[in-house]
Amino acid sequence: MKKIIFIAFISLLIACKPPVGDIGPQGVAGAAGAKGDNGDVGEKGTFSAIVSDWKEIIPSKWQRNGSDLSFYALFEEPKLTSNIANKGLVLGFYRTLPEDESSVILPVPDETANYSLGISAISANTFNYVWFVLDFRNLAVKNPNLEDWNIKVRYILVPPASTGRLQNVDWKNYNEVKKALNIKD
Repeated sequence: MKKIIFIAFISLLIACKPPVGDIGPQGVAGAAGAKGDNGDVGEKGTFSAIVSDWKEIIPSKWQRNGSDLSFYALFEEPKLTSNIANKGLVLGFYRTLPEDESSVILPVPDETANYSLGISAISANTFNYVWFVLDFRNLAVKNPNLEDWNIKVRYILVPPASTGRLQNVDWKNYNEVKKALNIKD
C-alpha cells in the first residue's frame, strides 16, 4: 500500500505544472567547448586552364623574326580566347633535349647576357596562337647557333577568373605549378 501511495504522489508531482514566469536576464557566456572533429573532404574542384603537351622545337622550326638575331616558334591553340590572351596568365616552361634525368625544366621568360626566351599568346578571330620568341642579345654573335636550341616547351594558359585562388603559387617553379594545377607529365 505504501508503494501505491508513493507512486500516486510522484505521479501527482509530475502532472502538476507551475505557472510560467517572465524570462530572466541573459546569463554569463560559458567557456568554449572542445574543438570538434574535421568534416569530410569535399569533392575535388575543377580548373579550366589550358595545358599543352610538351612540344618539341627543333632547330629548323625556329623562324626568323625580322633579324638574324631573333627567331620564333608558333603553336596554334584553338582553345585560346581573347579574354585569356588579354587578361589571363600565360605561363611557359622549357627543357633542353635530349630529355633525360639531368634535363632541368626552366621557366619562360628566361634571360642571360646572350639570349632571352619569351612567350606570348595572341587571339584575334580565328588567329589563336602561342609563340615562343628567342632573341640573341650579344651582337658579337654573328650567326647564332640554333642547334643549341633543340628544346621542348609547354605552355599553360590560365583564365583571369582562376588566378585569385592560386595567388600563393610560385608561377616560375614548374613543380609548384604542376602540383597546383594537377598536371600530369
